[in-house]
Amino acid sequence: FPANSSLRTEAELKLLHEYVALRTPKRVAQIKTEMEFSGMRVGSETLQTYLEDPRYQKTARALNQVLDEIYPTVMRQKMQYDRVRPDRLDPTLTTVIDVPEHPAYPSGHSTQSHAVAFLFTLLAPQRQVEFEQDALRVAVNREIAGVHYPSDTAAGRFLARQIIDAMLQNRDFAALVEVAKAEWVVQP
Repeated sequence: FPANSSLRTEAELKLLHEYVALRTPKRVAQIKTEMEFSGMRVGSETLQTYLEDPRYQKTARALNQVLDEIYPTVMRQKMQYDRVRPDRLDPTLTTVIDVPEHPAYPSGHSTQSHAVAFLFTLLAPQRQVEFEQDALRVAVNREIAGVHYPSDTAAGRFLARQIIDAMLQNRDFAALVEVAKAEWVVQP
């Protein structure tokens, strides 16, 4: 990540200040709903739906495996890089949610939402653009909230790709993804 005193960090902080204008009541409500992973919308459903709806049993198994891998991986990265949160570096930057106590880099929400997008694209490739837009919305909402820099978001996306690619090397996980595809076939 860029050094705290770098021109890039300065530019990112400037952008975060500009994002304050995007904090409409609707956007802030969305940000608060997305604080909990289960509240994130992917397509027309929340992740809670994919985790609980009987139509998505295999998808839920694959999704849970991905989520189980993400948290410890992200936290190891956060502790290794120990990047200060934007509002700590620039106290004039306001936030709309409580600032997490752990370091900023990489963004956990970006990692989670992009990993879901990558997984769901494997299951329903025709919806890739929709899934990627949803992931980016969740990630950028954390920037608009004032708790992440854009470079945290980019690192989360990169890490998500690495996690999914590594998990696909496991035959059992790859086989589960293959059978979960049937849950995404649109019925006439």
